[in-house]
Amino acid sequence: MRQAHALTLEEVAASLKVRRATVGAWESGRTEPRPPEREAYERLLEQLAVLYPAPESSGVPQKDRAVPQ
Repeated sequence: MRQAHALTLEEVAASLKVRRATVGAWESGRTEPRPPEREAYERLLEQLAVLYPAPESSGVPQKDRAVPQ
């Protein structure tokens, strides 16, 4: 989602006050964010989803779309 909205790792890391490598590790699945960063990252992703919703033509019914955790 970050890349789809032209945000760099540096921009996300700065907004969450974490290192660039930390965000990279979250995205690759090597680690998961822990509180309080988890909540801040979740809010960021939720806002991106609101501002830039997925196109309806994605082929996946709305109710079957995975929700990031």
